[in-house]
Amino acid sequence: MKRAAVFIRHSVVLAVLFLVTLYFGHRYLEKTLVGSDIAQHLFETSTILTHFPSVPLWSPEQGGGFSYQGVNYGAYWLTAAYAAFVRIPPEVAIKLFSFLSPLLTAFGIYLIAKRMLHSSLGGIIAGFFFLISEISWFWNTEIGLYPFSVTFPLFPFFFLFFDHLV
Repeated sequence: MKRAAVFIRHSVVLAVLFLVTLYFGHRYLEKTLVGSDIAQHLFETSTILTHFPSVPLWSPEQGGGFSYQGVNYGAYWLTAAYAAFVRIPPEVAIKLFSFLSPLLTAFGIYLIAKRMLHSSLGGIIAGFFFLISEISWFWNTEIGLYPFSVTFPLFPFFFLFFDHLV
């Protein structure tokens, strides 16, 4: 019975954070792609998706070529893999990942704050403050750091896992 109550509580929190994310991030789901360098991100995702799952280590499309090693291409691989698995265009996958990244980060912050403060309300407030802060939307729209914004949700869950181990 306790697991059901925890699941319901987390589902309600996720729904509340989803509504806040929808209010602030609705532009990610609209017709056009959002971000200053979005054409580059779409190109990289489309290139990886074209060759997926056997992507070469060298991209011949850029000038004399460009190595896929040593560059932060994890977000592009993740986006292309999702687009290939669900069979959607890379534009839709980029929109979806751009929209869900702040939501998942806020949910991770909620879980960390709930664990450390022993209060669900404190966790909800922490996740809410992350969503209303400008920095949670600034990375992707103004600076164009799509790989950073897509991988950002991993940090709260990493710290939660680390805290659980210690």
